[in-house]
Amino acid sequence: MDLAARPGEDELALLLTGTDRAGALFVAERFRALLQRRFASRASLTVSGGVACYPADARSPELLLERAARALYAAKAAGGNVVR
Repeated sequence: MDLAARPGEDELALLLTGTDRAGALFVAERFRALLQRRFASRASLTVSGGVACYPADARSPELLLERAARALYAAKAAGGNVVR
């Protein structure tokens, strides 16, 4: 079962069970592109994303969120509007 949550005011977390890293990157990039297209006529919007996978990146929920956040910050530091 997949799950979406808002851990922060301007953040969205997707828990994609049974999805490998390639699948998670595909979903995150597709989501990023769809949001950007959807709101392009209303505002200059960029969407950045960070992906972390269990158990390769972390073995606890807290550490998994931390690793995803690090990937998100790396995406923003790289200029934004990308998924890392």
